[in-house]
Amino acid sequence: MFLFPSSFFCQASLFLVMNQALPVQDFQQRFVKAASSGFSRWDKDGDGFIGLRESTRAIADKTNRGDEAAAVATLHEILRRTDWPVKAISLEQVRDSVRRPWAFPPTDPPWELRFSKLAAAVNAPKGKLFGPGAPKIDGIRQGREGDCYLIASVGAMAERNPDRIRAFFKELPNNRFEIQFKGAIVQVEELTDAERALAATSGDQGSWMSLLEKGWGVVLQKIRRESFGNALDRAGGGGDPALVIRYLTGRKTISRQILLEDGAAEILRDLDYSLRSAMEEKRLVCATTDRRALPQGLVPTHAYAVLGYDPKTRLVTVWNPWGIDFEPAPGMGFKGGYETRKGRFNVALSDFIKIFDTVILESASRVGED
Repeated sequence: MFLFPSSFFCQASLFLVMNQALPVQDFQQRFVKAASSGFSRWDKDGDGFIGLRESTRAIADKTNRGDEAAAVATLHEILRRTDWPVKAISLEQVRDSVRRPWAFPPTDPPWELRFSKLAAAVNAPKGKLFGPGAPKIDGIRQGREGDCYLIASVGAMAERNPDRIRAFFKELPNNRFEIQFKGAIVQVEELTDAERALAATSGDQGSWMSLLEKGWGVVLQKIRRESFGNALDRAGGGGDPALVIRYLTGRKTISRQILLEDGAAEILRDLDYSLRSAMEEKRLVCATTDRRALPQGLVPTHAYAVLGYDPKTRLVTVWNPWGIDFEPAPGMGFKGGYETRKGRFNVALSDFIKIFDTVILESASRVGED
């Protein structure tokens, strides 16, 4: 059994939603209508409020479809927030969220805006387990869960050893799937509409990424012996790429903390050797940020995949699991950030050590070996 090191929690969608234009009134009406339609079914104890346990059950219910699934996923996303003072939501509050948005935290995206993004995810084509050319890193995007540590690790494997991801899956009858991690074999059902709204996506590559995400949550539930809760929520509760890499590869990991007080020259020599060796041997590598001030476009307390390293130019290719595009601010140098396409960007090794606080590398030793 693996222990849980420090956790990296980053929810892509909150950042992205805050930077989107407000939806048209249609989404306000659709949100209230869908919530009004399903509320009495979600309110299992009939007290007029939806709590987290009730929303957890509701997102796993296959009968919640379309806009109703998006609406209950919206409520669930709000209820599981640790900074939200209200632990239960009434239908009147849902209506007030549209009528009186100023009554809610000013940093909180309007509820109907959350709903619009979740509804779009619900209505996206489901696809097969693996679409043409899958799995590949382009198209993978972290969803509403705080599991950058997982998506970054899976993205690294999709880039370096995609066939190993295909080998994890075995299709079972009745829309069930067996996922064979290294050291744990779990079974999951096809995601409900509400779960699909919250889960990571692999675009037109099929459903493999969201199923793997749900399967990882089941692994964590088994480790922690949890009998209640949604597997996606467990995956989204933060974690460490080291643990994921061990279950993806069956190999131990080496975590190198970057301490600039140890001397930049020594750190650069060490990372040059470590990254060059890892890339040559197709081993997985991730890097994490802490809470320090970062260049624009980069995210604190976030996990990234390291996809490549050129020892001649000392350029590191890094991937953000949000899969976003970013244009750096002109004339700002390091602070302006890096041109990013589908999450990929190149950064000089000398800048890399200023941005990232830890590098996690798959080792050559198998778990269980001395």
